[in-house]
Amino acid sequence: MYPESLLPILMSQVMKCQFISYPPSSSITGVIGEGVILPCYVVAENIPEIFSVQWIFNGQSKKITVITYNGKNKNEKQDERYQGRTELFHSGFKAGNMSLHLKNIRSSDKGLYTCVVSFNDEYHDVLIELQVAG
Repeated sequence: MYPESLLPILMSQVMKCQFISYPPSSSITGVIGEGVILPCYVVAENIPEIFSVQWIFNGQSKKITVITYNGKNKNEKQDERYQGRTELFHSGFKAGNMSLHLKNIRSSDKGLYTCVVSFNDEYHDVLIELQVAG
């Protein structure tokens, strides 16, 4: 997955609770009417029970909160434009998988998405660009 020469650097980042997104600074292509996974992974020594993950669409005119998960009360909220089209991988949270499954892609979904994960009074984010093909 990663070259061996990067392993010491990556392992030192694990102790600091840093994001490793693969592929880094990624651009993902989805097809209209199909689904796509926007990757977001956090590597930490221990991901606590109480954390939050938020996916934000960075539109030209404004930002839209696509989906938010609050680990404190296990609550999940979706924006009405994405209602029924988003899914987080709850079973993967403890392993650091905060990726978003976006279903039934529309041309309006094209753009930049930010994954923001917060815990232990820190937050980390990763930017993913979604290209849409017909």
